Amino acid sequence: MGDNLSEYLIAHEAGQAVVGRFVRIGAPRSIAFYLHCGADGQPRLEDSATASLLPPDAEILRLPEAVKDCLCYALAGGLAATQFSCLSLPREEIGLSEDRKQLSKLTSKSLESFVPSALPVIEHEQQAYQEVISQCRRKLEQFREAKISEGVHTFLDARELQAIFDKNMSGRRGPIHVTENNAQFRDIMSAHEAGHATLGIALGARIEAIYALPIRLPNGLIRIRSFTRFGALSRAGVDLKGQILLTAGGAAGEFLLNGNWDFENVEVDSADLRQLGVWNFDYCRQTAISLLQRNIHLLNAARDKIRASMSNLKQCKVARGGTHIVLAKGSEIAKLFQSLGVHVESSALDLDIARGRNHGDDGRK
Repeated sequence: MGDNLSEYLIAHEAGQAVVGRFVRIGAPRSIAFYLHCGADGQPRLEDSATASLLPPDAEILRLPEAVKDCLCYALAGGLAATQFSCLSLPREEIGLSEDRKQLSKLTSKSLESFVPSALPVIEHEQQAYQEVISQCRRKLEQFREAKISEGVHTFLDARELQAIFDKNMSGRRGPIHVTENNAQFRDIMSAHEAGHATLGIALGARIEAIYALPIRLPNGLIRIRSFTRFGALSRAGVDLKGQILLTAGGAAGEFLLNGNWDFENVEVDSADLRQLGVWNFDYCRQTAISLLQRNIHLLNAARDKIRASMSNLKQCKVARGGTHIVLAKGSEIAKLFQSLGVHVESSALDLDIARGRNHGDDGRK
């Protein structure tokens, strides 16, 4: 069963990684397995050794339901992936027993009940999914050739996993909602993406486009993912402070244009900042608000453009193989910036305050 078990475990971990990345919460930082050396001396995959997707039990109790749901989807990504790849084992509970144990901390629902929502993500993001699998297979062969010792070994570290996602996932950021495309949704998301885009371009980033990515789920609902895709930030001279600010710009845009912010959006962007080692979201958001106020006319114009496109999706152009609806082209935002915008500096952000304490402090007294 060795090779079958290897394929099953690799697909399981790849599925959780991709779905966790898609929902922006619960993606593992690295992928690791326990290697067992058989009688022939060849190492074989015995079990997953990837760190738990969940925070400590005490923190789980304080999580909002929207965040718990995202973690449930990420956990179900393993089972969804093995179904997508038509893989099964005589002992099907390998790997799944731990998933069920973790899921029970979040909900009374079954693991299977979340698969219909996780499966379309893997179908849509299969390029990234297959690349994770391919890289893990390659690393396994390298370990076998090196006759590596028995024990826990990292197959993809944080840098390698991030590189796969950056190259193969459909978008680098973007809250996910199951919703009708109604006026309230358009107000929220147009302000959110306008905040990302306005602060990004004011900091010097190049915008490829602002996209909507609709996915029809098996239950008939539409999952709409909106996101702003930037060009390579490092090439544009956008430093870590700039990345932090443009990430916090979504909630800042919502506050300036709507007077409040959507909690689920905040949780998603907070998760992005935690990936950068930043825990004080409130401070980052307030700094982003102060910078966006200098570009309030550009922010309004960008919001109006995005909202108008969302009101008439059928008339929007599509890109990237017909899967992405273009809400605003980067050139359109750049033109607005030329007439309405002013450059801002990321130096306004104090990195020490933004980082807060090492584990989970939001920086508030």
